[in-house]
This record gives sequence, C-alpha cells and structure tokens, in this order.
Amino acid sequence: MQTGQFASAPEAVRLIVSREGFKGLYAGYGSFLLRDLPFDAIQFCIYEQLLLGYKLAARRKLSNAENAIIGAFAGGITGAITTPLDVIKTRLMVQGSSTHYKGICDCVKTIAREEGIHTLFKGMGPRVLWIGIGGSIFFGVLESTKEVLAQRHSKDQDSSSFKLG
Repeated sequence: MQTGQFASAPEAVRLIVSREGFKGLYAGYGSFLLRDLPFDAIQFCIYEQLLLGYKLAARRKLSNAENAIIGAFAGGITGAITTPLDVIKTRLMVQGSSTHYKGICDCVKTIAREEGIHTLFKGMGPRVLWIGIGGSIFFGVLESTKEVLAQRHSKDQDSSSFKLG
C-alpha cells in the first residue's frame, strides 16, 4: 500500500496471495529481520553507552528531557548506520513477484553495479530525523516509566514491611 499499488489492505492481501501465493505476504521478511535485529541491538547499546557517559559527566540524576535527547542521538546514529539495511529491505519487499533481486546479497550487488554504492544510503537524512524523533519519544517514555515503576515498587515495599512489623 505504501507504494500505491493497492487501494486497500484487503485488496493488497487478496491480490498478493492470488499472484504469489501465501508466501508473497512475507516477501522481504528475511531482510526485515536483517534490518530490525541489528537496529534494535545497536540502538540500545548506543543509548546505554551515551546514558552512562552523560551520567558520569553530570554526576547527577538526569531529567526526562536529557534522557529524551540522549534517545534522539541514539536513534539518529542507529538510523544512519542501518540505512543500507533499510534500503535493501525496501527493495526486496516492493519488488513483488518480479525477481529483479534474488535475495539479500544479489540485491546489494545489483544496486552497487547498476546504481552505485551511494544508493544504499538514499533517504538517510529523513530516516535519521524520523528515527531520532522516535528514539527521543521511546527512550524518554522508557525512563519515565522505569521511574514510576521504581517509585511504586518502593511504596509497595514500605507498606509490606509496615504490615509485617
């Protein structure tokens, strides 16, 4: 639907299954995992390292805004690093039943040969911006949620020890 090939989700499912079979619904799934698994691992590692470094430098508890800014940097950096994986995933998913690319490696080779290696970095700017914003929101909310849960846990512990004593 993102490519404008279908008018609705039900139509997309019906046409894809009729043309390519049920497996057509999973076109590019391997490249999706190739993009998302490293993305998540890299983003969390970068976030944690930036967070630890900033906390050491600041020598205090960080504000929600600071956590969100660190999350934005982690998201943006990760978005830039994984842009080639996103390009590959997108190309494999939108090719449909055509076999322009015969898999991940063939996709990389074909893009490099026909369009140049720089093509693997197309869309990096908007991707960095979008994922930076998402990282800011995600990690800001994550840290706020952790704080709320820790406070609740602390209150629960206090009331439990009061009842026992």
